Amino acid sequence: MAKIIKVDAGEVTIVQNDGSIISVMDYTLDFTPHANEEVEVYQKDDEWIIVKASPKVVHSGKKPVNKIAYGLLGILLGGLGVHKFYASKIGLGIVYILFSWTGIPSIIGLIEGIIGLTKEEVEPGMILV
Repeated sequence: MAKIIKVDAGEVTIVQNDGSIISVMDYTLDFTPHANEEVEVYQKDDEWIIVKASPKVVHSGKKPVNKIAYGLLGILLGGLGVHKFYASKIGLGIVYILFSWTGIPSIIGLIEGIIGLTKEEVEPGMILV
């Protein structure tokens, strides 16, 4: 992965992993370059191809699960905490089972299922819970 080290007067300076430095004009890029931004650098003949690096998904302790499965389990079986077990949150699943006789986990499961179905995907078909 290479890194943009300087953007000045239409010229973009990039340092590659091996320490070599290249300069390209910003109009040759199909994105707006910024200093400290990571890019991928390719060379074809005498032409440099610079592509903005894809951002790495940081899960921050959350587990990626299938959006549809989680949402439907929450709506249909949320009173028993099945959606929590599916998301590997065993402790919460047990709490849902213990309090299932009150009906409260059913309401919470319904709400969590709807939220899961409307939540923004981090990858195609996947959400973080």
